[in-house]
Amino acid sequence: MTPTQKSDWFTSTSKEPYDRHHYELHIKNSKQTVVFDDYEQMRTTWSQTYHTNKLSHVTIINKTKGFK
Repeated sequence: MTPTQKSDWFTSTSKEPYDRHHYELHIKNSKQTVVFDDYEQMRTTWSQTYHTNKLSHVTIINKTKGFK
């Protein structure tokens, strides 16, 4: 999930409900990531931080089913 070149709108690569994923926010020029369980929380963080030009992209990770 990344913003398009012409706007801050996100593109979608999955039609699955958003609550079935974890969201890994990647920081530019760093191996640091922040993982979110909630899509809206990730979007809010992206929106509040995007103008700093420090964010790279978001990786969507499917939640595993069952017990670990």
